Amino acid sequence: MEIAEHIAVLDTEGQRFVDAAVGAGYTAPVPTCPDWTVRDLTVHQGAVHRWAAKVVRERVQSGANAPIGEYIASAPDDSGLTEWFVTGHAALLDALRNGSPDADFWRFMRNAPSSLAFWARRQSHETSIHRIDADLSGPNGSPAVDPVFAADGVDELLLGFGPRKKLSLTPARTLLLEATDADRLWLVTLGDGVTAVSEGIDPDLAEASVTGTADAIYRFVWNRLDPTAAELTVAGDPSAIDTWRSVMAVI
Repeated sequence: MEIAEHIAVLDTEGQRFVDAAVGAGYTAPVPTCPDWTVRDLTVHQGAVHRWAAKVVRERVQSGANAPIGEYIASAPDDSGLTEWFVTGHAALLDALRNGSPDADFWRFMRNAPSSLAFWARRQSHETSIHRIDADLSGPNGSPAVDPVFAADGVDELLLGFGPRKKLSLTPARTLLLEATDADRLWLVTLGDGVTAVSEGIDPDLAEASVTGTADAIYRFVWNRLDPTAAELTVAGDPSAIDTWRSVMAVI
């Protein structure tokens, strides 16, 4: 996906987040983020937007120069929280739309063509996943994510966050993921860290498989959909899937 596409998704998902959070109510619990209320979720996401906007706008060169705590502390009470969130979301969109794809500044994953591309992608998925959290906190359910964007989010988690995961498992566990409406496969190995490949895959190497739409696989890998859900077909050794659920948690 291109930078402009990620920014467009971020725009839409931020608006959806507001609708879902207000609809659920700020005191509602968030089932996919234990011990959080919708207020906690909104403060987290609003702070992340402000933090990312600062990094992009000022071309920050080190994560140490962009502490997020000040933004969490700046969150108002519930009466002003929606406006605070909307303001931060707009600031992030403005920073990304006016950023240079040629500028090199801090990013915590290197598997992106530029710093701007990294931040546009990261914030689009950050906001999408937390919008799902907000949806699941309310009464109206959660609409499906576009298959292309969902597959992109699986790529980001497996190929971006995966290598950053400090993990040592013996023996290693292997898991095949299939997104049927995106024609995509991923073979994931949980062992010395988390490694994944998405090309040249031999399905017979997997101990277990999880099959579903790209939206369902997206939610599963981000631990927003239980493997027993009707949207997924699971086969093979269930303990390999349980291992995934226990070691891969990204808030």
